[in-house]
Amino acid sequence: HKKFSSIFSKFCFSNMQFAKNLAGKTFKNHIELMLRVCGYEYEKQQSITRGQILDFIYPNINRINDSPSDCIVSECQSTLKDRFRLSLGKIPPSKPIKKYIFTGSGIGIITKSDTNDITPEKVSEIRDKGWTIVVFDEVKKNKFSKDGAVISYENFFNKVYPSLSGLWN
Repeated sequence: HKKFSSIFSKFCFSNMQFAKNLAGKTFKNHIELMLRVCGYEYEKQQSITRGQILDFIYPNINRINDSPSDCIVSECQSTLKDRFRLSLGKIPPSKPIKKYIFTGSGIGIITKSDTNDITPEKVSEIRDKGWTIVVFDEVKKNKFSKDGAVISYENFFNKVYPSLSGLWN
């Protein structure tokens, strides 16, 4: 048993890390599928600042360079533990782009403990950096109903994107 326990624990840890990576990729693929189904214009994995790759930009990199205030960027963070802070510095303050963090946190579907990932302190920090958090409707209604820095996916897909996309044609 002692001979195998060390190997087995490394194997289990590796599987847990792979599962987190897979959950993140799956989450991002679900967002992209929703964008495609809606027929929304976007580009993925683009960079505005050297070395800072963004998950999605709307409508495209040329428009962001020409007219940033008409554009949107979004980052996908399956949970809102600590890695969301990596997203907050990706857009230069000189670019007045609308910025959103999509997350699956809040209802226990990414991890059993993610129900408490979104705290008022994190929301405040994200708001102070000019970003908005996009969450499941249940999280918006039950925890952040009056906070404008937190919106639902329904709001993003039905109001935010359509209100700006008219400027791109």
